[in-house]
Amino acid sequence: MDASVAVEEVVEAVEARVEKTEVAPPTLAAPSLASAAPPPALAKPPLMSAALPPVSAAPAVSRRRLIAGVAAAVVVVLLAAGMMAARGPSRAEARAAAPVAPPTRAASSPTAASVPSSTTNATQTWNAEKKWLGGYRRGAAFELPAENVVKTWFGPARPSLVVRCISHNIEAFVFTGSPMKIETRAAGKTVNLFIDDQAMQTERWPDSDDHDALFAPDGAAFAKRLLNARMLRFGYSPHNSPDVVAQFQVEGLQPLMTAAAKECAPKAAAR
Repeated sequence: MDASVAVEEVVEAVEARVEKTEVAPPTLAAPSLASAAPPPALAKPPLMSAALPPVSAAPAVSRRRLIAGVAAAVVVVLLAAGMMAARGPSRAEARAAAPVAPPTRAASSPTAASVPSSTTNATQTWNAEKKWLGGYRRGAAFELPAENVVKTWFGPARPSLVVRCISHNIEAFVFTGSPMKIETRAAGKTVNLFIDDQAMQTERWPDSDDHDALFAPDGAAFAKRLLNARMLRFGYSPHNSPDVVAQFQVEGLQPLMTAAAKECAPKAAAR
């Protein structure tokens, strides 16, 4: 308010000064009757007689208007900023600030970390099955169905672990019920073995003539490993399907083989 009053006072002082300095217009001289000379010519009024007020008053008014305009613009900007702060962030800002869920990984071939846990309660048990003896009259065969059903290109299947003894010869194989993936220029099929908490072992097992079973290279040695084990996880690759893992609770095999020692014991021990 003090600045505006000072400006008004300056303007009034300038106007008063202009009024005092104005030049009066010249008067006509009375012609002499005795003289025949023509009346003198009218003198032109000085140019400054019509002078406008000093120019300095206009800039003062313009400056005052400029200051008032700037102040109004500042007030408008402050009001707009306050309204935006009260309204909160925009939708675009909220989406940008929202946490991004980390992208998830696609499932791949089974590994030691993705196989079923070994603490699963057993729902399947060993059974004596003569059907696995084929045309042999004498012998013993024991079958253990898997705890889980696996997916194959031919449909769901529940593999079976079989240990059979024919003429003191022990064989062990997994009946998959479906052919394996073709592995060119390789003898047998790739399998991954997990016995209890031991590290994974990769082996190559030959398949049957019908391509629906995988045989352990040394059936007697593999059966011996199962006698004191609790869990076998058997990983393999079905034809035209992702890799699978069949889980077997193998406890209970030793009493059965002991009872069938006449057929399952090695020849030297049988004598």
